Amino acid sequence: LALIQLQRQSANLAGALASAQAAVAALPDDPQIAEQLALLLQATGDRNQAVSAWRRLAALPSLPAGMDLRVAEALRRLGAAADSQESVTATLKADPGSLQAHRAAATQALQQGKPARALEWARQLQRRRPDEALGFELEGDAQAAQQQWSRAAAAYGKALTRRNVGAAAVGLHASLLKSQGPEQALR
Repeated sequence: LALIQLQRQSANLAGALASAQAAVAALPDDPQIAEQLALLLQATGDRNQAVSAWRRLAALPSLPAGMDLRVAEALRRLGAAADSQESVTATLKADPGSLQAHRAAATQALQQGKPARALEWARQLQRRRPDEALGFELEGDAQAAQQQWSRAAAAYGKALTRRNVGAAAVGLHASLLKSQGPEQALR
């Protein structure tokens, strides 16, 4: 792993790639080495091999916490939406209360033009973690995607009364601007 990182830092992508391939051949179940290989394949522009490497990584029996969502994001960026969605779904099965996995699932649904599905994810999170702002924030995002500005504002408003408020204030302001105009948004 250290050799691969040293070669990457030295801009020796070909050497790093060869080292990563050799390391994966020797230790095929090591998620850190498999991730380095996938990242290197992605960096060299070999999309098909990168997608295959990310898929193999996702199939490993035990991924460290958080790596499954990095796999999903990498697959999404490479245009493998179905594989990305599958990875997020697997994460949610393993940890149904994961805030990050719910965010990823709702974001994917919105990017695919499925705001109703994003709303389902948001409401599921609201039921599982009612004290967290994220479920209401995601509901606001889904309502805004459907141009339901008053509903979006109501959801963002609820988010502001919960723990771990993220971008709810920005969403609330934007929704009020769209639904009621600048005078109301400034109040």
